[in-house]
Amino acid sequence: SPGATLRFDVAAEDVIIRDEEWTDRTVDEAPVEMAPASALVAEPVIRVGVLYAELGLTSLRMGGRDASDTYELRSGGPGGPILAAGLSDETIATIVGSGSGAQISLALPGGGTLTSPDPVVLASASGFVRIRRVTSDASLYRGTAEVRFNASRTRLVGVNELPIERYLYGVVPRELPPNPYGQPEAQKAQAVAARTFARRRMQFCGASRCGHGYHVVPTTSDQVYGGFTSERAVSSAAVDGTRGLVATYRGGLIETLYSSTSGGWTANSGDVFTNQLPYLLGVPDHERGDALDHVPNPDVFRRHANPTNLRNHANGDFEADWSIYHRWYVSWTPEEMRQVVGRVQSATFVDPGAVYAINVVQRSSSGRAFAIEFVTEKRGTLRETKDRIRSALRYVTYSSSGAMVLNSLRSTLFYLEPIIDPKAETIVGWQAWGGGWGHGTGMSQTGAAGMAEKGRTFEEILGHYYRGVVLERRWE
Repeated sequence: SPGATLRFDVAAEDVIIRDEEWTDRTVDEAPVEMAPASALVAEPVIRVGVLYAELGLTSLRMGGRDASDTYELRSGGPGGPILAAGLSDETIATIVGSGSGAQISLALPGGGTLTSPDPVVLASASGFVRIRRVTSDASLYRGTAEVRFNASRTRLVGVNELPIERYLYGVVPRELPPNPYGQPEAQKAQAVAARTFARRRMQFCGASRCGHGYHVVPTTSDQVYGGFTSERAVSSAAVDGTRGLVATYRGGLIETLYSSTSGGWTANSGDVFTNQLPYLLGVPDHERGDALDHVPNPDVFRRHANPTNLRNHANGDFEADWSIYHRWYVSWTPEEMRQVVGRVQSATFVDPGAVYAINVVQRSSSGRAFAIEFVTEKRGTLRETKDRIRSALRYVTYSSSGAMVLNSLRSTLFYLEPIIDPKAETIVGWQAWGGGWGHGTGMSQTGAAGMAEKGRTFEEILGHYYRGVVLERRWE
């Protein structure tokens, strides 16, 4: 889903940028294995930066479930000394001082102020909390709320701490919405993938997360998390039905990458990201066997009866009935392409002059563009590779006010050609036929829905997309 929106003024035009927030094709069905029971550990507790460092906040609000829900504030952590108890309504946190002397100032409901150099944790009588920037945010979370400094002690972050299974209640329905993807086995596959992803992020938590006091953020940078407000019965049942199950390879947690729609054939991880992982191999997203004839090609895309036109916001594939982006089409005028190419490898517009050619110079085994070059009049030849191609070759829409909007391309599974005026023999535009939405590595979420509809179990779904993995129950 689209991420941050940046606005630029370029040559009297209002242009909006919308980005999304990473050789072996042998495929044989290898059902996922279930590991024998081993010693179980306590259920992990995860820390979610619901108000994360990149937001740059200097104030935030915390409270219980509603104005009547009482809560206490503790210093340092859930077991720390009590700062205040029996509170209701909201406490507002701000920053006083700076540098090593910076402290968190807490404006208590009903009057009074407290200060603390350490994190402050709010635990409510109901077990539900709010932590938000503005009162219009109705999000509600299980567990505790915490306000703390970021790594540099210059901004505030808001953390929701809760057991990992309760966290998944708020992830699964946001990553695979039950309407329309309510198949229980697909929801279970999503639950296992999301659980494994989260546990691995906890295990390998770098400075961009743990440096600020949390394991994950609630966006597509990690996994979308909506808290209690987003919970749905079918998704919670899928979490409960797979409780503690994670996917492993040779005993280690796997990188359970997933994306909305593969376009017909998933990608090798090495074709999209830095490393080729042995369990993230390209596989077909259809029931027609593993013949390489079914790797998407230009004719397959051009012959599709009704591709979604990206400007306007059958088939046998698992995902075809479930995703409007299984096949898509987009076109550009010369001026639109000039605006697009003017931002390749640049945060601001750099006029490329005429765009002479756009060439896909290398493709991966899944048919995806692996390397692309833009041949221009004023900027020379610009080259981009792998998933970065999506933010280089943006497609164009227009806002209600007429502003040009540049959006990250849905996927790198596309075929591009110039539109030629046959009389003048000049380029009068560009067009692309494509398929899929997202990086295409690992599980196709809409493909999982299609497999479930056709009677596949969650174990079979996971075994199809993550090759040779084993499911292990790590906690009760």
